[in-house]
Amino acid sequence: MEKVWSSLKKNLQQTTSSIAFIPTIFAISGLLLAFFTITIEYDQRVIDLKEKIEFLLITNKEDGRVLLGTLVASIISLMVFSFSMVMVVLNGASSNFSPRVLPALIGNKPHQVILGFYLCTIIYSLIMLVNFQSDLTNVLPSLGILISMIFGVTSLCLFIFFIHSISKSIQVESILENIFDKTMLQLEGYGLKERQLENKIPDFDGWDNLCVEQAGYLKQLKTDKLIELTEKHNFQIVLRKHIGSFLVKDYPFLQVSNTDQLSSEIIEELKSCFTFYPDDQINDHYLFGFKQISEIGVKALSTGLNDPGTAIKSLNLLTVLFIRRMEINEPLYETTSSGKVSIIYTPVSLKELIFQNLIPIRTFGKGDVMVMLKMLEVIKNMIYADDEKKKYRLVLVTALRSCIEAADAAIKNHLDREQINEVISLIDNKLNGIYRLERLQM
Repeated sequence: MEKVWSSLKKNLQQTTSSIAFIPTIFAISGLLLAFFTITIEYDQRVIDLKEKIEFLLITNKEDGRVLLGTLVASIISLMVFSFSMVMVVLNGASSNFSPRVLPALIGNKPHQVILGFYLCTIIYSLIMLVNFQSDLTNVLPSLGILISMIFGVTSLCLFIFFIHSISKSIQVESILENIFDKTMLQLEGYGLKERQLENKIPDFDGWDNLCVEQAGYLKQLKTDKLIELTEKHNFQIVLRKHIGSFLVKDYPFLQVSNTDQLSSEIIEELKSCFTFYPDDQINDHYLFGFKQISEIGVKALSTGLNDPGTAIKSLNLLTVLFIRRMEINEPLYETTSSGKVSIIYTPVSLKELIFQNLIPIRTFGKGDVMVMLKMLEVIKNMIYADDEKKKYRLVLVTALRSCIEAADAAIKNHLDREQINEVISLIDNKLNGIYRLERLQM
């Protein structure tokens, strides 16, 4: 029974995140509102109200039929045009930026609300149109027609907002800043407290492995439930792969202590605390945000687009995110109410983040001196940010040397190499010459 409920809950989550959910709610609301209006239209209290606002109501049946018919046709045209605009935006975003930005554009809640309101207006007006009775002249749904007119005017106002919003959403600055904000929000939830785990790390060499039951991204875990389970049944867990990793079936991603004392029901309950999905979303882990910003920068450097300005913008945002990531203390862990370590995480390392997100931009932009200068500036800023702890010096110097090597092989212009050497000299001075950075030969 629990597995059935888990499956139903998963399907519900997938449904609520789809583009059709909000418009469907509006459509049902329009249908119910229409039936409610029809029900109260000829109530005596409503008739008294209509007499007071008679100047706003249509009293001629033919005029009402024409108005509703025109309104329905107009809103349908408006809706078709709006959907066409959405498709143009999605096609442009996929071609110019990255297919990974599409879920964020599709899931734009204001756009879904506007399209849903169009659908609500159409359904409501159609039911009002059907409600006409040609053999009786005293059953004109004048209140329903007035509400349809209000819906129609509101739809026009929403259409103006829709055009403004959809045109703004396709701008690369807007897309990058949206991804940046969501990624920074994810980073804010990690490592905010100073942790001294080194003195509390248990010896987990002999712990048993639990394997993945379905392939997908490790997206979320129910932390509160996991802590409750570990405290109640006296065991500890180590997450061997960081959240955001793509895992295949039967991969050992979790180590658990005292498994011989845990029943199969507890093991199943433990496994149910981890969520795997085949897609990656920024709201699940900051790693996906890094990836999307990097992919936009790489796409901008492609031959078809040739937009180094966007790549430089991506590098600027990545600089801030990298520095924020450097502030996270490793390793991360959770404790029970008694202070005992219950969950130990394996966060993604800065070295891995740099390799996955900076190196692709370096590969595609190594022939552009402005991109390479910005790459060096990114690493220089990270070195300055790490000046107090000096925790990531070796990682940053390794990345720096790879950029210098790429620039040496791809950039031959004398002036360009001189500019690069100036930045290298500034970084070398900051490092006090300890790592002996090589300059480009002039």
